[in-house]
Amino acid sequence: MRKSFFGVFFFVFLFPPCFAGNDEEAWTWRYPVPQGNTLRAVRFSPAAGIAVGDHGTIIRTGDGGLSWSYVPNPYVQHIQGLSHQSGSKWLAVGREGLILASDDGGLAWTRRPTDSRADLFAVDFATAEIGAAVGSAGTILWSEDAGTSWIPRNSGIKSDLRGIAFLTADKAVAVGKGGVILKTTDSGRTWVQKGAAMDLFAVQFTDERTGFAVGGNLGYLKNRQLILRTTDGGESWQPQRKRWGPVLYSLSSAGPQGFLACGAKGTLVRGTDGSSRWTSLKSPTKRALSSLALSGDKGVAVGSYGVIVRTVDGGRTWTAELPDKEKSLASVSLADPEHGLVTGEEGTLLWTSDGGRTWTRSKTAPGRNVWSPCLLNPTTALALGLGGIVFRTSDAGATWEQMKTGVDYLHRIKFVDERLGVGVGFSTIITTEDGGKTWTRRSVPPRVGDVALMDVACADKSRWLAVGVTGVILASEDGGQTWTSQPSGTKKFLRGVAWSDPRTATVVGDGGLVLQRVEGGGWSERKSGTTRRLSAVGFVNPSTGFAVGEFGTILRTDDGGRMWKPENSHTLNHLYDLACAGGRIFAVGWNSTILCRQVENPVGGDK
Repeated sequence: MRKSFFGVFFFVFLFPPCFAGNDEEAWTWRYPVPQGNTLRAVRFSPAAGIAVGDHGTIIRTGDGGLSWSYVPNPYVQHIQGLSHQSGSKWLAVGREGLILASDDGGLAWTRRPTDSRADLFAVDFATAEIGAAVGSAGTILWSEDAGTSWIPRNSGIKSDLRGIAFLTADKAVAVGKGGVILKTTDSGRTWVQKGAAMDLFAVQFTDERTGFAVGGNLGYLKNRQLILRTTDGGESWQPQRKRWGPVLYSLSSAGPQGFLACGAKGTLVRGTDGSSRWTSLKSPTKRALSSLALSGDKGVAVGSYGVIVRTVDGGRTWTAELPDKEKSLASVSLADPEHGLVTGEEGTLLWTSDGGRTWTRSKTAPGRNVWSPCLLNPTTALALGLGGIVFRTSDAGATWEQMKTGVDYLHRIKFVDERLGVGVGFSTIITTEDGGKTWTRRSVPPRVGDVALMDVACADKSRWLAVGVTGVILASEDGGQTWTSQPSGTKKFLRGVAWSDPRTATVVGDGGLVLQRVEGGGWSERKSGTTRRLSAVGFVNPSTGFAVGEFGTILRTDDGGRMWKPENSHTLNHLYDLACAGGRIFAVGWNSTILCRQVENPVGGDK
């Protein structure tokens, strides 16, 4: 059986919306579930809950946060504020003046026009028609037509405003950096400034007179935590909790006499007796919690790297569905479209037998440092470890054998079938003809010197390529037994190599470098459209290929690698590797990221 291996290519989408037709929905999260981007805001309506976050993330729940579905969104700006207007109407705000609206309960979103390009951090509605959004440099936008149009209001300040809450249709309070507190009583036309001692990130009112604001300051050695209360409609504020501790970012009412707040380091606090007394709660996470919301006794808090913690008793106790500490995933291998193996930090091994819909951690791990898996069939796999060790399992990871190779370090192994494979490392090349049970060391061309080889790929059993640092490219025509050096024309770090057909090979590396060689010619540079580091590359067929890299970069080619265009990965997490089988492609990376997409009518592939 021949294997398909894909390198990883990274591209970052920071500014405009990225449209690629149906490709906007092409890459989907397979792990963690529902997704792994930082979530910035969460709210509930009687019918649904919605959370929004980085890189245009929108997720939705219909069961109080027990399960979530990913909502496609073509806009890649961070979404930072969210408000339920009425019925099935929602509105979200984000970076660069982004305003999104939904009229169907959060299932589909459209952009609302605005002339502002300020980063918007929060939004609130007093009625179905009247709302306001606040953001960077004192930005305040006011709407009186359900968010269809927005009127800039003069706040009189230049500090970032991070939260806003309505008391009535014409009265509102905004809070922000530097302890700024602003109040309007005339629909935002004028604002009176109050003040506090620390940054404020959220504000909420229970009625026209009683409200709370939370925040704090980041200190050099310790952080300060602040909770303020007003009983006169925001005219004056009294500290309810002012102490050393993690900064608080959000708050939510919890019954007629209670409030909840969340913040840095997984902090959860609860206020009782009219919220005059606040106590710390046991949290199931150490990750920062950006926002929380309740619907009856059910509620969630969301935050860094997609963490979601739940409560079913009004916020008294909390649980987390995913492990708090996620590992970066470095490599992936597929035996077929259904069976795959991923390796990562601290001995992480994840297996799938259903096309990536579910992933199971290996019952046993051969060591704390395991990388470069190679899945020969659904149950037989190899992986690399420290000291040049090759681990081998023939029972889907239940048990592992150690195979000595006689070398000190290996970075990558690839197989053309279940017997013939090549491994590369620091000035090292080894080969096997018995499925990895025994290995033979091969000579590196002397003039290459000491060099780290990062990847290896084959066109067939005879022809192989290996690439590494300082632009090194090595070629073999005899199944990896002997190697010669090829001039690459660059000194850049080369990280990935793949064949698109028996005559054409592509290499990727640092600075967005893409090199290509057609049999009989030399290596030529192709335009990638990015300066981001590219980690791996691979082809589904002679025309269609992908590359992945840092900050969630994914590039696609449909002409065999001559031209490349970006695809929306829906994340800024670094991607380190990818693999393909039968048109199903997986990319893996930082914070346990596993992404998947399907290419129709695949033929051939990178071997």
